[in-house]
Amino acid sequence: MTRELHCYLDRFEGDLAVLLIGGRETAVAVSLLPPDAREGDHLLISVAIDRESREHTASEVSELQQELKEGNDRS
Repeated sequence: MTRELHCYLDRFEGDLAVLLIGGRETAVAVSLLPPDAREGDHLLISVAIDRESREHTASEVSELQQELKEGNDRS
């Protein structure tokens, strides 16, 4: 399921864009914004779980744990 956050593009500070989300400032890379985004724009940010990435990371961690366990058995 994807959720959306509403935010306000307050200003640019170099390579960062300062967004107001729920009254709090959050800085993100300007490169993440649409190319035509301007100060004062209202933006929607989509948030979703990246299950494929999570599974890939879990697999890598499992492999590393197995390698460490096998390395400890050789001692």
